[in-house]
Amino acid sequence: MSLRHKLRAIVPAPLDLAQKTVRTAAHRLGLWGGLLRDCRGVTPSDQAILIRSFRAGLPHLGTEPGAWREPRLIRNATITVKDGFTFSIRAHTDDLGHIRQTTHRQLLEAVAPHLPAGGTAIDAGSNIGIFAANFARMAGPSGRVIAVEMMPATAQSLKQTIALNDLRTVEVVENALSDAPGQTLTIGMPDEAHFGQASIVRNKTKGNAAISVTTTTLDAITAGIERVNVIKMDLEGAEAIALAGATRTLQITDAILYETSPGDDDIDAVLLANGFAIRRIDGLNKLAEKIRS
Repeated sequence: MSLRHKLRAIVPAPLDLAQKTVRTAAHRLGLWGGLLRDCRGVTPSDQAILIRSFRAGLPHLGTEPGAWREPRLIRNATITVKDGFTFSIRAHTDDLGHIRQTTHRQLLEAVAPHLPAGGTAIDAGSNIGIFAANFARMAGPSGRVIAVEMMPATAQSLKQTIALNDLRTVEVVENALSDAPGQTLTIGMPDEAHFGQASIVRNKTKGNAAISVTTTTLDAITAGIERVNVIKMDLEGAEAIALAGATRTLQITDAILYETSPGDDDIDAVLLANGFAIRRIDGLNKLAEKIRS
């Protein structure tokens, strides 16, 4: 390899860096554009916070080229979403990245045929409740939705979502899903902003504030339930551990939407062994559907 190619491998060429910066800025601007198109503050004050947050983010559109960065509010605000729901958004967090209907439409459309009126759904890793809210809408007033969220502060935001949207069929379980109930685990976050990336198997050595959570299992949650139509799992790498505590649940469940990452083949193996067929929905998510004879 020539010296020029060796240097290019170590230090990105100025043109490459400039192109990456432009792409990063365009992507972040597109996220903000979608939010401003689909979202409105509930009050004039909330709307002003949304606009000021956009303006505050403009100077940083191209910083850290290639890094993922969600739009963030500079102050707490209550935001309503076109064709969606109303959310209480925390300042300086990744909450804004979880509220638009269009962001999740493909996944919601994939599970919709499995969740009829009066059905039962579990939103495992509910965050502030975009899937729980949609499941409640799909299942209707005679349905049941169980939203599982282990982060205490996020669980409170989830409860606010339920209250703001009068989601009376949604119940909240404030535990971490694992293979055994009653354990106390100390977890971490990648930083103070990314509540949606909290995990019982990742981010343990980042030096951030530790949070203690208590575990439960899917089998404990579904005790007494005869049929689960849909489970959505977004557990930041803990999906396999959650399935280890779901022996009975897997037998009574019709469909499981789950996030994947490299090395998650063991999840597929468990689902295939329990009578599911698996298909990929997008780059991150798969849908397992029970094969009925």
